[in-house]
Amino acid sequence: MDYPIHVRDMNVAEANILADPVSNKYYMYANKFRIGLTPAERKGTGETFYALVSEDLIHWSNPVLVFEQNDFWGSQDYQGPECFLYEGKYYLLAAFSAPGRFRKIQALVADSPLGPFAPWGEPLSPAGWQCMDGTLYIDREGEPWLVFAHDWVQVYDGQIAAVKLARDLTHAVGNPIVLFRGSDAPWSDDFMYTDEGGGAVRGPAVHRMKDGGLVILWTTNTPYGLAVGIAKSESDEIYGPWQQFDKPVYCLDGGNANLFNRLNDGMLMMVLHHRGVDYAGTKGPGIKTVMYELEEVYYGLLEIVNEFTGNWWGSIGGHAIPYRTRVPVTAEPRYSTLADYSGPFGRRRVKWAMAPETKYKKGKITTKD
Repeated sequence: MDYPIHVRDMNVAEANILADPVSNKYYMYANKFRIGLTPAERKGTGETFYALVSEDLIHWSNPVLVFEQNDFWGSQDYQGPECFLYEGKYYLLAAFSAPGRFRKIQALVADSPLGPFAPWGEPLSPAGWQCMDGTLYIDREGEPWLVFAHDWVQVYDGQIAAVKLARDLTHAVGNPIVLFRGSDAPWSDDFMYTDEGGGAVRGPAVHRMKDGGLVILWTTNTPYGLAVGIAKSESDEIYGPWQQFDKPVYCLDGGNANLFNRLNDGMLMMVLHHRGVDYAGTKGPGIKTVMYELEEVYYGLLEIVNEFTGNWWGSIGGHAIPYRTRVPVTAEPRYSTLADYSGPFGRRRVKWAMAPETKYKKGKITTKD
C-alpha cells in the first residue's frame, strides 16, 4: 500500500484513530474526505464510510471504501465513526438517521479494519433520544457500554450519557444514565457559549489511567471556539459521580478529541480537529486534523507535552489567533518521549483544583516537583 498523503494535509473532522495491534497500523475513518483519491462519480448504493491507513501517523494512504449503505436503514448523517477491536472482530460505531427518524448510534462489524463492514444488531442508543458521537467502553467486569452525547438541541443542556450493552454488541440492556451535562463545566463563566444551550456536548473519549482512574475527555462550544474538558469518575467506573477539572485540556478551537496509544512505544496520543474559525466568525483555512502527545499527570489530569503534526500553523483559534501564521510548516514531524520532558511531574504544578461550583470538590489538587 502507498502512503501519499502527509499528515499536514489531513482535514478530517471528528477524527478517530484505531491503533490496530494485529496489523500494526493506524486507521482513520470518515464519511467524506477532501484529500486523496476518492471516486468522484461512484455508482454506489447510498452513503459510505472510508478509511485512511498509516504505518507511522505521518504518511497516510488514499481513502479506502469500507462501507456502503445498500439496504441499511440509515440514509443520512453518518457522523463520528469510531472503530474498535473487540473479541476478535472490528466494530465501527457511528450515528445514523433517516427522514422522520431520530439520529441513532449503531454498530457495523467486519473481520478486518478495512471491512467490508455490515450492519450489526439494532440501534444501541435509547429510543426517542437524538444522539451522536458514540464510543465503546469496557468496564472492569468486562461488560461493554456505549458512551455518547445526548444532543443539546433536544435537551437544551447537552448530556454525556451511557447505556450498558449486550456482550455481543447487538443491543442495549438496561436504562441509560446521564453522567454529566454541558453546564457542569466549571470553566463555563470564562468559556461557555450559553447562547447555544446550557452547553452543547460532543465527542466523549473514555480513558483508563495507569493508576486505575477513569476519565472522559469531552467537547463543548465557547465564545472562542471549541474546547476539550476532562471529567474524572470518583468511583473509577462509568457510573461516577463525575468531577470536572477547572480548566479545559485544550481551548484553542479544537474539539472531538480521541485517545489512543502509539504502537511503537505506547505513548498516549490525542487527535482532534481545528475548525479554523475565530471568535468573530472569520473563516480560516478550514478544518485541520492535529495530533498531540500526552502525559498522565496526577489524579486524572492529562497534559499535552508536544504537538508534532504542524497543522496548528494556520487553523489554530481561540486566544492564539494573533499568533496564527500564514507560512505553512514544512519541517518533518518528530516523535517525542516523556523522557524529553523529565517524565511525569517534570514541571511544578500548583494551580489545578476542582471547581468550587461542584459539590464533589475536595479542595485544591496540587502536585509534586
